[in-house]
Amino acid sequence: MLLPIDKHQGMPIAGAERGWQTYTPQQRQLFSAPNQGSQSPEEGYTLEALEGKRKDIELFRWLRDQGVYGRWIKVYRPTVEYGDPTFILQRMTRDNAKGLVMISCNDLNPIIGKSAVIYPKGLVADASYTIEALEGGMTTQTKTGAEWMAEGIRLDHVVFGENLLINLPGRPGQGTDTEPPTAPGAATKEAACWIGHDGVGISWGASTDNVMVSYYEVLKNSEPYTKVSTGTYYFDDQGSLDDDYQIRAVDGDGNTSALVTAA
Repeated sequence: MLLPIDKHQGMPIAGAERGWQTYTPQQRQLFSAPNQGSQSPEEGYTLEALEGKRKDIELFRWLRDQGVYGRWIKVYRPTVEYGDPTFILQRMTRDNAKGLVMISCNDLNPIIGKSAVIYPKGLVADASYTIEALEGGMTTQTKTGAEWMAEGIRLDHVVFGENLLINLPGRPGQGTDTEPPTAPGAATKEAACWIGHDGVGISWGASTDNVMVSYYEVLKNSEPYTKVSTGTYYFDDQGSLDDDYQIRAVDGDGNTSALVTAA
């Protein structure tokens, strides 16, 4: 598929209502290529909007770790009760044990705002599959693959950003994880220069978590300062060596590690 729904229809940074000033689940359109996270925020962005986008990219990272994204996956085009099946895309792991049904956020998708039945494909007939809706369009149910393919997945109300998770429990933000990450390794701070800007570079050792580390929280002079979603380095162009920095790891359900002070 040269232009799957999540790479082509409904670009998430088009228009103010989908820009950096606000966030809506409709911006999950680019789940397989979440490039809004690699762009520089426009003037007037809000921390709330950035956090919504960050959580979507985090969910993408988790889905990738589950094997739903990547080179060795299977892709299907489910049928739908009515409308154009082009707006539905199903990704499955190589063994068809887990998957994701994506529903296009394009305004032309005829099932948005309505009820609909989606018929998945590729499920193992006698295997058990639990399917849940990311945006609550259905109650979580468990059936055999044969039952799901014959009866379909009935959504009471399809909203923007809806995705159907197949045998994918325990996602970040679901509230099922109670185990905190390990504390970051020894942290250091040093004078640094980045693209002509003088400041302070803070480094630390990576933490581990039973699900995944969501981000590292950096505290400056005992106050929350910023978040680092990937990597173990932060450059503060507003900092000095007189500032105190502490770092802790946070998982997708908000469990936090102990604080580590940069020496």
